[in-house]
Amino acid sequence: VKPPQEGDVTIVWKNKKTVDIYLVVRTWEVPLQITISLLLDASLEAAA
Repeated sequence: VKPPQEGDVTIVWKNKKTVDIYLVVRTWEVPLQITISLLLDASLEAAA
């Protein structure tokens, strides 16, 4: 996978509790599989 470019990650807040995250992935010699993981860190919620 090629390194990300400006604008390849877009975060759109729909409302206070909903967010859409869009990623652009540019392949370099087409891979057989692409896996994306997303981990949510709620540690800041406890401090609020």
